[in-house]
Amino acid sequence: MKNIPRGDAIIINNVNYGGSNKRKGSDSDAEKLTKIFHDVYFNISMKRDLESHEIFDVIREMSSRDHSESDAFVCCILAHGSENAVYGIDRKEIQIRDVINLFIGTHCKSLAGKPKLFLVQACQGDDDHIMVRSQRDYVADGIKYVPNEADMLLALSTMPGYYSYRNEILGSWFIQSFVKHFAENYKNTHLLDILTLVSSEVSERGQMPLVISTLRKHLYF
Repeated sequence: MKNIPRGDAIIINNVNYGGSNKRKGSDSDAEKLTKIFHDVYFNISMKRDLESHEIFDVIREMSSRDHSESDAFVCCILAHGSENAVYGIDRKEIQIRDVINLFIGTHCKSLAGKPKLFLVQACQGDDDHIMVRSQRDYVADGIKYVPNEADMLLALSTMPGYYSYRNEILGSWFIQSFVKHFAENYKNTHLLDILTLVSSEVSERGQMPLVISTLRKHLYF
């Protein structure tokens, strides 16, 4: 990374879902994410309490920008969700895959070959994780073309089908852990190793994050 700013970071923070169904602690998550990505020179856009079509419109607008001078792109979604989807405050689903597809090479050419990070803090179902006893504690530099889905990283706070936990004051387990380990390690540790630390810590509390990566290189901030 060499450009300042590094690129755009969008944080969508859905808190109020009507009545008493409020995602308490989510504002804490959003504030922490804003700080750490500001500290590594990203332009931050914060959006709060969006309906499903507004989430899609905001992210689509991001994908249509010229990112030629950017090194990377970050999208954080803090919301209620179900398997492979997040909810707008209107309780309508947006498929996570549809969000990511806005940034594949054919749809966002100025980010082709550049890392695109998606952090999703949302339940992916209603099941609690089952704890079991452990038995023991093509691409060369300079290539012109890359696969359409290259250089994506999706970090889900929990596995599909499972619940994701959030403290009503401190914020979610996943975002708390990510912010802590990122702040401590980003200067000399690549992102997948940081996320491994996050997965280890969150799993010890009974929740298993899921990281899916098509990154072609180690990513340092």
